[in-house]
Amino acid sequence: MHSEVPSPEFIEQSADPQANAGGIDLNSEMTAKDAAQSSIRRGPRIIGKLLFAWSWFVAGALLLFVAPPVLLIGGLARRQDWIYSWADWGARTWLRLSGVKLKVTGQEHLDPNQTYVFVANHWSYLDAAPLFCGTGRRMGLVAKKELLKAPILGFGMGFVNVIAIDRSNRERAVETLKWEREETLRRNLEKAQKAARCRHKYTNGRQCGAPRVRGRKLCHMHERVEEAKTAIIDLGPMEDADSIQMAIRKLQGAILDGKLNHRQIGQLAYTIQLAAWNVTRTSVMTREK
Repeated sequence: MHSEVPSPEFIEQSADPQANAGGIDLNSEMTAKDAAQSSIRRGPRIIGKLLFAWSWFVAGALLLFVAPPVLLIGGLARRQDWIYSWADWGARTWLRLSGVKLKVTGQEHLDPNQTYVFVANHWSYLDAAPLFCGTGRRMGLVAKKELLKAPILGFGMGFVNVIAIDRSNRERAVETLKWEREETLRRNLEKAQKAARCRHKYTNGRQCGAPRVRGRKLCHMHERVEEAKTAIIDLGPMEDADSIQMAIRKLQGAILDGKLNHRQIGQLAYTIQLAAWNVTRTSVMTREK
């Protein structure tokens, strides 16, 4: 993920190769391969400054006109997930209006059950936004504590999992990260305790105390139990060739609908096999003949 908008410092160095401390000619040092791999477009200094000013104008407009009502309504309703969704939209809008073409590759290698750390190379002031909205998952960001002094932005950082640390003090930064982790665990525990409970009742009359699935009446475990109950199919008596054929059709339908696992399919298929083998050997069929 990268930005196609260069920073003013990069533009000035590109325009004046001898401006660095060592007097090194950047143009002479850059090979043809490096130039082909570079994703930064060189241009006149005035264009870069205009793009820089426009990008921050867009960011300021989003913070000034969109963020306050979102933070107010989301804070009163205690809907942090709602605020995060708006922040994700704001990051995408900022990138799009700044002229950034975002391309994300390798998402198929991310395990949804694993935790990852993404590190930006700070090649551009826009690199935090692609990490925030381009990885396909919700995340927390680590930022310098000076951003807390920014109007609106500093207040809203706490709603979108941004951790402010003191970069000048390593020990204090580590303590801040540890405290934030413990605070996150505490908030998640409080949410679990306040969540609605499963309505399943045991045979002794006691109700299940586990949090129920959002929009459902049961917890995850009892939801799976109910799904297993609905997966049970009636193959019929299987007492003659016609009823056995009907049982085969029912089993085929259940397999196509994905209601059975491999073990259930094997057991039911073996049951039908036994019925087909015994159908001509039962006393009922013999008397009828």
